Amino acid sequence: MKKSTAILIFAAAVCLSSCGHDIADFKPVSEPERASSQEVIDIPESDTDDSADTPADAPDDVPAEPENGETPDEQSGEDEKPEEKESKENKDSSSKESSSSKVLIKTGVWWATSESDDFYYEVQKDGGGMMLKQEDGLGWAVQYKQKKPEKITMAFANGITQKADIEYISDDKIKVSLDDGSVETWTYQGDMKIKDFKFYSTQQLINMASLYHQEKYGNWPNYVESKIDEQGWVIVEFYDDKQQNVIGFYAIDRQNGKGNDGDGNDIDFSGYAD
Repeated sequence: MKKSTAILIFAAAVCLSSCGHDIADFKPVSEPERASSQEVIDIPESDTDDSADTPADAPDDVPAEPENGETPDEQSGEDEKPEEKESKENKDSSSKESSSSKVLIKTGVWWATSESDDFYYEVQKDGGGMMLKQEDGLGWAVQYKQKKPEKITMAFANGITQKADIEYISDDKIKVSLDDGSVETWTYQGDMKIKDFKFYSTQQLINMASLYHQEKYGNWPNYVESKIDEQGWVIVEFYDDKQQNVIGFYAIDRQNGKGNDGDGNDIDFSGYAD
């Protein structure tokens, strides 16, 4: 995606001296260690009783098979007793429920965005998984429990438990409204594990852009601002020592490290990764 020069001019005209950050605050981080599943807070199983009651008038002895090979129902043509039919349906329903996945949303990796944060969630078939922060690559193990398609509970290894309502926008996008009032949009990334899903954290991208900027212009930027635009690109802006003028503007794809500058020139920042 090309970023126009107009964006750079507009950004340069805005005074951000009150929100600038010292570039020294941003350090490249190593790959996060996968949290142990033993840290996960267990969520109680469904209250649904999987066992079906046996009819009170069920005979103790099973009748012998008739000589003609027909069962009593086939021979007489009579329907099952109502209580026997209900018991059979309960057993079939319980069997289907117990064999179904604990999580109804698609398993794999989801990218979640909100007004203030964005994360990666890994959802596994057994209800386990991970949550990683895009900003620094740190995260926690998660235990998911979804009793109904529109309801989900997430227990994180850091001790936080969140309940949420789910709205299915499409097959690859859902809206998750958490009980703390925040709303996340989850976009499906693929049927994979977090360990197989590569991305650069925001701090890594800032360091990569800084190295590129120093090589091209001969100076190391001291102040930086970063954000994520509507298309998911990480925007890195460097400011002068007065934190007033933009001296570098870069839009980068965190999945592959490729992007462009404020003039629309294509840049591959992946060569500046640790």
